[in-house]
Amino acid sequence: NRLKKEGLGRKSQERVGVYAEYMQEGGKEIMQYMMKVAKEKVSFQPNAATYVFAVQQGHFDEGLSSRIKGVLASKNLNLQRQIDEKGNSRNIDVRGFLKSIELDGNNIIVECEISSAGSIRVNEILELLKLDVEKLAAPVKRTDVQWQKK
Repeated sequence: NRLKKEGLGRKSQERVGVYAEYMQEGGKEIMQYMMKVAKEKVSFQPNAATYVFAVQQGHFDEGLSSRIKGVLASKNLNLQRQIDEKGNSRNIDVRGFLKSIELDGNNIIVECEISSAGSIRVNEILELLKLDVEKLAAPVKRTDVQWQKK
């Protein structure tokens, strides 16, 4: 096999195979666009992210629903954010970083703004919703990131 002769390990060979399959399935145009962008030295920055919080059965109650409504109705959501290892913190209003919070079965779907001013952290979302990590059915999943040209 040619890839083996070129000194690529099994994992790298698998990646090359996946990319080759992708290219055969119409990914050629995307790869060409990516190459064009790379040549133009265009850079991108994230401007939004979506997270899914899967809540265990029995911990999804009316109290949680009302807390979500309260967070969305708030004009300001001030939190103390730790800014260094020494424990120093500062007051920050995170309301502007929350685009939406939706309920989908036992999942809470949170869409967040990302800007040069920052974003909201996952642990801060949990704090606002008064939701302990132990009440989650799975790790928090980032399911989407939206990008914009710089």
